[in-house]
Amino acid sequence: ADERFAIGALKRCQLTCETIDVENGIKEPELSWFWPERESNLSEEANEAPEDIAIADDISDEEEFTPIEKLEMLTSYLRTSYKFCFWCGVHYKDQEDMSTNCPGEARDDH
Repeated sequence: ADERFAIGALKRCQLTCETIDVENGIKEPELSWFWPERESNLSEEANEAPEDIAIADDISDEEEFTPIEKLEMLTSYLRTSYKFCFWCGVHYKDQEDMSTNCPGEARDDH
């Protein structure tokens, strides 16, 4: 159940991250999975030869994180880069404001 929740929350968090990054003039995500996957990426993968996909899968498996780990990393990125708490849905003025008014980094803190 936790993993299913994390998958849904991760998708919402990726959209939030993309929106905030773009608003701040960032054209590419810091990590490829910080933003939602787009159709153009999927169609490019479909055009790859099967052996290319197998090689790409081997590489991505080495650096793959669980949805729960990705969600933690992405919410941490938003907190440190933008003083934005995904769980509160609030942009804080600064680190002190966030420390004072946000209950914590994790969903369970909220």
